Amino acid sequence: GGVSDARVIVIDKKDMSVRKDAKVPALSFDHMVNAHQEGGSQGQKSTIKVQLLIHKEGSREEMEANRFDMYNAKFSERTLPTLHEIELDVSPTTPSTEINMKTREISPLLCELPTINQAYTARESRFAFVNALEVLPNGATPGFLNAIGKIDMKTGIHTIRGFGPTKYAGEPVFAARENSNEEDDGYVLTYVYDSMTHKSKLVILDAKDIQGNSLAEVELEHHVPHSFHGGFVPSSQQR
Repeated sequence: GGVSDARVIVIDKKDMSVRKDAKVPALSFDHMVNAHQEGGSQGQKSTIKVQLLIHKEGSREEMEANRFDMYNAKFSERTLPTLHEIELDVSPTTPSTEINMKTREISPLLCELPTINQAYTARESRFAFVNALEVLPNGATPGFLNAIGKIDMKTGIHTIRGFGPTKYAGEPVFAARENSNEEDDGYVLTYVYDSMTHKSKLVILDAKDIQGNSLAEVELEHHVPHSFHGGFVPSSQQR
């Protein structure tokens, strides 16, 4: 297609058949948050809802230039995405080469590197934890992601937790509390880099209240590079 087109392909996992292969308006994103299907039984309309971080139109080249040298990057409203939801009509009654797509912004919080409670993958989930940009007390933009955010994807309300001047947060990792039965009952872990000491620390927050006092902070003798990815696997699932 042209520069104004993107392509959506929907594959049935049962037999790997292509359900939809259609052009949609172009969009730019790197990270998905989650996705789930609604309807589809007994002739009902079938939709797939996808939560993802979408960049502003025309900002892709500037955003890629930032990634060339992360330590000298200058992130801003131009280069950081916000959380959106895309609704795709995948009903079998419509042609396979046509797809109706609706897009809405869930939250205006500038953020990246989203995560959820992994037990809710491919199910309807409510909370996303993100690496966020918190405006400084003087109103200035810090130039790099310096906070952790929690977005309620049902209401669009977000809370944000900064770590003070010269400190920059990394990707959040969610770890569910043992025997928990609530989606946000657990811990959020992140590395926080101090540009004055060139060292990092591991900070553990209560996922229900990320603005509360840290549950633990582990000082490291070195720094952890920006955007370093991680994950949590309970010991019961390790091999």
